[in-house]
Amino acid sequence: MNKLIPLINKFMEQKYCGSKADKLYEEFKDIAGEQAAGICNAIWQDWRKERIKADAKEKAEEALSKARKRHIRQCVKKRGNVIQAVFDIGFGVYEKNTKADFKKGAENAFVYGYLCALKDMEK
Repeated sequence: MNKLIPLINKFMEQKYCGSKADKLYEEFKDIAGEQAAGICNAIWQDWRKERIKADAKEKAEEALSKARKRHIRQCVKKRGNVIQAVFDIGFGVYEKNTKADFKKGAENAFVYGYLCALKDMEK
């Protein structure tokens, strides 16, 4: 029992299912049995899914925090007309007989925003 808790902790620390996780799984299975190892693995899989969601949320919150600190919302408001025009060009508003392409418009707007951010960082 004294070996199981540190082994479970090491197994749960693994971010990915790789050779180290496999080795820890096999070691746990040898000590606790196949059924216990299967349960531990199922818990780990569920935990990893939740951890991935939590990590993504943390990164998104960090990005929003940086955007607030750099006053990006105000910059976007100032450049709103240009951003809309860039989107419209990519979307195909100005071209006749062209199928509307939301993805292309969004890409154009993103690239423009990215270039503006680079310009602002130089200041």
